[in-house]
Amino acid sequence: MANTRAVALCLFTLTIHGVMPDRAWAQCGGGYWSVRSILASRDVSAVFSGTVAGVQALDAVQLVTFDVDGIWKGDVGKRAFVYRPSYKPPPKGSPTAATLSSGGPRSFEIGQRYLVMANLLSDQEKAEFKVEAKPGSLAVDSCGGGSRPFKVFANNDLKEMGPGRKPQ
Repeated sequence: MANTRAVALCLFTLTIHGVMPDRAWAQCGGGYWSVRSILASRDVSAVFSGTVAGVQALDAVQLVTFDVDGIWKGDVGKRAFVYRPSYKPPPKGSPTAATLSSGGPRSFEIGQRYLVMANLLSDQEKAEFKVEAKPGSLAVDSCGGGSRPFKVFANNDLKEMGPGRKPQ
């Protein structure tokens, strides 16, 4: 009985990922989070769209710089700085490597536009990441915190969310 349930759950998960591969992208394979539900979350301080202008690898994090073009939540300027824990892939051949290769964290790519969902960088994150960040800096988890390519947002949520406001 337990094996039947496990097989059914695996088949269901594979079916969902096969039908909505872009939608599952942002959550490292954890399902699609609607932007509306994330906007209501107190854990999300900022929701904005922008193009990646730079990615800098620091000791424990990446610093991703965005040129912002739309804002749905939070106090975000024309340029946003988002800290993301560095993702170090497991050694090839390890059991974890096979799992992560199919649904693991993705990188923000320079020149690509994203919808970013982030929290204000906390004092605890500053200590963990070993950074002295500017006030108002943001952070996402290693999976991007629900962030997704803008085209996925445009195809699924933009009509409901509206165009957002322009940065100041």
